[in-house]
Parts: sequence; structure tokens; C-alpha cells
Amino acid sequence: MLRALETHRVGTMIRRYLLASAALPLLFACTPSGNNQASTQSTAPPAAMTVQQAAQAFGLLGTWAPDCSQPPSTDNEHDVYSLNGDGTVGLQYNDGPGFEPNTYNWTQAVLVDSDTLQIDGVFNGDNTTQHTVLQKNNAGQMRVFGNVDGTGKILVQNGTFANSSGGPPWVTKCSS
Repeated sequence: MLRALETHRVGTMIRRYLLASAALPLLFACTPSGNNQASTQSTAPPAAMTVQQAAQAFGLLGTWAPDCSQPPSTDNEHDVYSLNGDGTVGLQYNDGPGFEPNTYNWTQAVLVDSDTLQIDGVFNGDNTTQHTVLQKNNAGQMRVFGNVDGTGKILVQNGTFANSSGGPPWVTKCSS
């Protein structure tokens, strides 16, 4: 029975990975520069790093919010990135008192350049895998530029929510 459950679990993870990898070309069809053109520049592959090294190099660790002077709320979500003892990077979305935080564990990352980080992991709420691209602007603010979940569903593309005209806000680093 346990072997059958494990086989089912592995099969489910493989299907999620295949669906997410099929959606990746859609996610990356546009460059973070916003010119909506596929990149034709040839660049050297990024150096191999652990997820924690990539997060540190990107400057990800700490608390990020639209307005650091205000407490966490549904209109001012605080995103807290931290190093976990198991080698992953944790993310907790804090919407303030009365709301259960959404949490993620990021297990892999690629620092594309100093302003772009691809990061992969799991949303702990339902164990759905996530592939996310984070982008920084010239002011040092950050936003989710793209996100595809393990079912292949595109949640954010080119900084815009797939189901609306809005998008994730630019957030400022509040603390390390």
C-alpha cells in the first residue's frame, strides 16, 4: 500500500513538472525589460548556486512591502524571505492579524542577472509546485514578474495577473 502511494505521489510530481515545463515558454516569451520580445542575446549560462546563495546574491532575504512604514494588512502585504535550516528559502506572505500567512519553500533558483531571479518551490497550502520569476527595477524595488503553478496554470505573466489587468505590486525592502 505504501509503495502504491509513493508511486502515485511520484507520478503526480512528474506530471506537475511536465505541465509546468510546458508552460514555461509562455512565461518567458517576454523579457523583464517589458519590450514583449523574446530575447535573442546570447549570454553565458549563470554560475551554479544553491537556492540560498542565489537568494543572498539577489538581495532577497528580509521583509518586503509596498509601504514599510505601515503594518501588514491585505492592502499592504509583507513578504518575508528567510533561510531555512534544510537549505531551502522560506517565504511567508503576512496579511496582518486574523489572516493565516501563505507560506512557500523555495528549493531551486537561478540568478539570471542582478535584477532577475528564477525561483522554484512549493506552496505549502496545497503542496502545488511553483515557478516564479522575480524582477527588480532601477529603484531597487521588486515584483513578481511571472508565476506558473505545477498544473501549468499561468498566474502572473509580464508583471500582470493572468485573470485581471492588475498585477503584483512593486515592493520595497524593509529590513534584512
